[in-house]
Amino acid sequence: MFQADTTVLFNAVPDTLQAAPADSLTADSLAIAPAVEGLEILPMEEAFPGSALEMMSSEPAVFPHDTATWEDTPVNSILTIVFILVFLLNLRNFLDILPSIARCFTRWKENLNIDGSVQLARDRNIVAAILVVPFCLIVDRFGIWSPSLLEDMPHWAGSLPVIGAALAYILIRHILVLALRPKRSHEDSYLSMHRSSFTWFIILCIITFLSVAALSLSGSAPETIRRVFLIETAVIYLLFIFSKLQISLSFCNPLSTFLYLCTLEILPTGLLIASAMAL
Repeated sequence: MFQADTTVLFNAVPDTLQAAPADSLTADSLAIAPAVEGLEILPMEEAFPGSALEMMSSEPAVFPHDTATWEDTPVNSILTIVFILVFLLNLRNFLDILPSIARCFTRWKENLNIDGSVQLARDRNIVAAILVVPFCLIVDRFGIWSPSLLEDMPHWAGSLPVIGAALAYILIRHILVLALRPKRSHEDSYLSMHRSSFTWFIILCIITFLSVAALSLSGSAPETIRRVFLIETAVIYLLFIFSKLQISLSFCNPLSTFLYLCTLEILPTGLLIASAMAL
């Protein structure tokens, strides 16, 4: 048993402990005696002269946060689910108008025939209204209409800015239709010409939805999907303009037809394209 006023020292003899009085201890005597001849073990104050342990100085590692994707936005997920449910509830309306919609490819008068049937016209208008939201979702998902203004929008807004722009585009076209309504004798044909845009919008949605689904399942790059979408939209739009031209020429002279098309179609569409480039 060692006394409280003593310190344990290790001498050169292995496995041997000796006790010494505290007043006899010196700085040199605190060093550990070498166990091997020729090996010098420095005292503590010489081994660590700065009384500090130096370590490498470096910046802390920064791990980037995962960027939220389009699918992670609750607004987009909710809108997608709601559209699927609403479309399933109106699937019968879509199937009823599908044959007439298909005939509009080859016969421009089929647009007038659809308006001549109250049931077909109602079903077409309902389906066209339902397809506005999923069309905007695809446009936003692949950045098809993405002005720089949308970059400042909060991420939680999802596709709402694109849907708002689409509704503004529809409102502008509707105001122009009302402002340029011709005399009563041609009013029915004029409105049928305007409503043919609903028919061709449904055609556009069918074609683009199928192509986007096929390309996505095949693993195509988003840029490829975007390019195909734009090409299909341009082709369908030109066919729509040609069909509308034929309808207009059936009750208007060429000059009035040209003015109508420029004001009702080319001007709003040009503003929509310009907004994507300028904003």
